Amino acid sequence: MKHSIQQSVSDLMMPSCFELTVDTDTDDILTETIRAEQKNLRTIFESLNTRRYDEVLDMMCEASHIYTFAYDFSPVLAEVFASRFKRLGLRVHDLSHMTVVDALHDMTYIEQDALVVLFSFQPYSQITIFLAEYFNDQGIKVLSFTNSEDSPIAEFSDAAVVCAADNLYNYNSMTSGTAVINILASMFINRNTELVKAKKQKYDNLYEFLEEKGSF
Repeated sequence: MKHSIQQSVSDLMMPSCFELTVDTDTDDILTETIRAEQKNLRTIFESLNTRRYDEVLDMMCEASHIYTFAYDFSPVLAEVFASRFKRLGLRVHDLSHMTVVDALHDMTYIEQDALVVLFSFQPYSQITIFLAEYFNDQGIKVLSFTNSEDSPIAEFSDAAVVCAADNLYNYNSMTSGTAVINILASMFINRNTELVKAKKQKYDNLYEFLEEKGSF
C-alpha cells in the first residue's frame, strides 16, 4: 500500500512531456546558451504588454493573501516572486518547498479573496495544471507564469504571464521569468509607494529592536 501511494504521488508529479531538444554534440554550448538567453530577454522586452501587467498587479493588490506553488525547476521563480513581493508589503506564502502533503494542507486555508500564483513551464508537471483547474473551479483567482499562451495551465488561469524560456535543452531557462518578476515589482513600487514605505518602516523598527537586544 505504501509503495502504491508513493507511485501515485510520483505519477502526479511527473511532467506531462519531456525530451531533449538539442544534439549533445553541439560545438559551442556556451555561445549557443548565451544567444538563447539573449533571445528570451529580447522577446520579453519587445512584446511587453503593460495592460496585462496592470491587470496582474490589480489581482495581486486586491488579494487578501497570495499563495505560490511550483514544481520541478519552477520553484526558483516562485521563491523569487515570494521574496520580492513579501518585502514590498504583500502577504505571500510560498508552498513550493513543502512536502506535497503539507502544501495541500495549507491550500485548504485558501479563501475566496485569495490569489493562487502557479508556475508552469515545459516539461509541464501535472500537479500544477490540476491545481489550476481545481482553484479555477472553486472560483478562486489563478495567476500563472508560463512559457506560452497555449500552455496547459493557461486555460485555467484568470491571467497568464508569458515568459520566454527557450533553452538548448528542455530544462527551461528561468532568466526571463526573473526579469518579468523584477518588472512587476518595479511597477508595484511605483503604484504603491506608501505601502512599500510603511512595510519597510515596520521591518526597520523590528530589526532595530532586536539589534538593541543583542540578537544580531
